[in-house]
Amino acid sequence: MSDAPLPALPYAEWEPTKTTLHLWCQILGKLRLRYTAHRNHWWNVTLIPSARGLSTLRMRDGEASFEAELDFIDHLHDTNGSRARAGDHAARRRA
Repeated sequence: MSDAPLPALPYAEWEPTKTTLHLWCQILGKLRLRYTAHRNHWWNVTLIPSARGLSTLRMRDGEASFEAELDFIDHLHDTNGSRARAGDHAARRRA
């Protein structure tokens, strides 16, 4: 192990990013709250790490199902559902 100090984290530089990420996570949490069954200690609201960011996993809305993901690589919010056409992926992505 190294005893080198950790690099400085200048909060002022990344504060807008932190705030934006926080708000998007709250939105996805509200979706999970609405479309998943309540579990003890709100475990149904957690976001799941994915290969590209954070995901809600598949949620049901009546006959349809959908998933929302925050893509940290391409900086996108991706929502895909069972009603969307297979080749219509670009139309479902939002910056």
